[in-house]
Amino acid sequence: MNNGSMNNKEAGFTLIELIMVIVILGILAITALPKFNDLRSDASGAAASGVAGALNSAFSVNYSTFIVNSTKAVRINATAQACSDTAMLGTAGILQGGLPSGYTMSTGTANCTAAGATLACTVSGSNSSTASVTLICTG
Repeated sequence: MNNGSMNNKEAGFTLIELIMVIVILGILAITALPKFNDLRSDASGAAASGVAGALNSAFSVNYSTFIVNSTKAVRINATAQACSDTAMLGTAGILQGGLPSGYTMSTGTANCTAAGATLACTVSGSNSSTASVTLICTG
């Protein structure tokens, strides 16, 4: 008579198999961790690019508005027009709320007496992230 102890098979993982899985997961974690640490600088660069894109769009829309109806556009026509001109960027200017907190514009100047003239500016954000902006003069 068979009492069943001979046909009983235990199912499960051995200790060696479990240790190998833990070692493989550890190796994967070690190789993936540096990629996650670098995301902060990528995010700050992308944020600066986003602010620069908004400024480029705002300057383009302002210049287009000037071409259609010059009385409705923000005048950008100083002989020594500065990128960081707060009247141009402030609440009554191109950006209704001004630049987002933590961002600044470069202090370069150019002659903006001719409509369509451009001035290369740089927007700077946190972690020394920068992006290029093209200011379009209204003349």
